[in-house]
Amino acid sequence: MTRDCRLARPAKTFTYYAMPDHWVTGAPSNNAGNVMQWVKRTWFSNCPEKSRHLTIEKVPVGSNGVIFIPYLYGERAPIWRGDAKGSLLFLNASTRQNDILRACLEGIAFNLTEMTALIDQKKDSIGLISGGMSADAVFDQLITDVTGNTIYLPESVESAALGAAILCLKRLGVIEKSDEITKKITIKEKFYPDARRHAEYQQIFDRWKRIRDLLEMA
Repeated sequence: MTRDCRLARPAKTFTYYAMPDHWVTGAPSNNAGNVMQWVKRTWFSNCPEKSRHLTIEKVPVGSNGVIFIPYLYGERAPIWRGDAKGSLLFLNASTRQNDILRACLEGIAFNLTEMTALIDQKKDSIGLISGGMSADAVFDQLITDVTGNTIYLPESVESAALGAAILCLKRLGVIEKSDEITKKITIKEKFYPDARRHAEYQQIFDRWKRIRDLLEMA
């Protein structure tokens, strides 16, 4: 939420007018929880959630070289291409299921990180994570390590609905300031970036973006 209209050039984000001196800027994605449902259905249909977590944690940062571009459902931000396709790259005879699982999570995290950077250019910031995938602590820590930012997980993962409710209450004059509501949000858990993993991810993220851009030109 900003007090001025911020239009991206080129247009990679959306900006909506909410009310006087209130603009909402965001970067939507088609690929997150639905992609992980596809991954689980395709490779891990008989694997319990706890076992999947243990599997991920055994794989090093970078998934032993496997790269996943998560555009299974086309993509909005940051590329805005309905015809975009997903890619699973650099497999070899040593690649195992756990490498693929972590690569898929990393691919989603890289895409969300690029989207976040379109909106918030600040380093070392603190963000709230919400939505269905935020219920997965392994993914929350991975996002934290990729972005290098501290991330708070609120008790309620439906932050979008809460934001809409706050705007309505302000517009109706029920509340004067947003923090009358936001300061009451209860934080369930905090995730802090690991400096070593973040440094590794910065290099892998740059490679991921170069590969994604080459594929988009194909």
